[in-house]
Amino acid sequence: MKHVDIFIIGSGSIALRHYRICEEMSLNVHIFSPSKNRKEWLEENQFRVSHPEEVTCEIGIVCSSASRHLVDINLLGNIAKLIIVEKPLFPYQLIYKKISCIHSEKIIVGFNKRFESGIQEMKKISILENSEIDSITMKCLSDLNNWRRKDLRKLSESTSLQLRKGGGVLNELSHEIDLCEFLGGKIQEQIGYKWKQKFKNFDVEDSALLINKQTEKNFISSVFISFASSLESRVSEIRFKNGTNLIYDHLSQKLKRFYKGSLKSSDLFLEERNKSFKRQIKAALEYGVKYKYFCNYERGLYYAVLSKEILWLQ
Repeated sequence: MKHVDIFIIGSGSIALRHYRICEEMSLNVHIFSPSKNRKEWLEENQFRVSHPEEVTCEIGIVCSSASRHLVDINLLGNIAKLIIVEKPLFPYQLIYKKISCIHSEKIIVGFNKRFESGIQEMKKISILENSEIDSITMKCLSDLNNWRRKDLRKLSESTSLQLRKGGGVLNELSHEIDLCEFLGGKIQEQIGYKWKQKFKNFDVEDSALLINKQTEKNFISSVFISFASSLESRVSEIRFKNGTNLIYDHLSQKLKRFYKGSLKSSDLFLEERNKSFKRQIKAALEYGVKYKYFCNYERGLYYAVLSKEILWLQ
């Protein structure tokens, strides 16, 4: 068996992004798709294609549809030292089944937004701020029509709108749930509603409003997510009990710091999207699965359990 640095399962946009990022990092990367047609496409387009039985690797990356993540984790389990599973770890729709994974100790969930410069600066300030968190607010409004513009498939064929493939906004925009935990500590309880705002002919939710009780630090966080919006907005906000307020705009990449309503600083953290993915892979190679900035298997599974309980808004 040949040994490679990175082995990717999947052939969609995120799998190809990981592949090209690894090449830019001068890593020895191979890729595999369980689909015969997609495997042929990868070979025709000069990707290094191998089968999991042919290699061992430092890191395996699961980029397949969320509904087959467990299958692909098991394919990588005996050949990879560490496995990055793209979010969500498992779609919440599958949680009615008992999910048992013998490889859980080597799994991290690919919440790359933890590795954005602006978010890491928020984390740093939160640690240094001599005050308790009063609240966290996460908002992500987006238009599904703007996603994957290079993908020639019809919107109706999008994974995001297919229940059986783990679609729905609670899976697709789970970054916001994870950022509440990353910036504020463990989520203990969650309530909320999900609904169909625009894509009413499909069997998944396109919008959701969540309230989290983060009892470790005794405050409430809120999450409003939608891929049925005519607007594009993504904002993370932390309020502290001493009057400090941090607001990070993910689109402008600007972090503003207020104190009792007055602007104290405004800093830009401009970088291309691939930078956060590169930091994530670099941290995985250097620090491994125990690195404190990763979401582990236990917490990724817990997010799915929480989302399973969210009620439909009639």
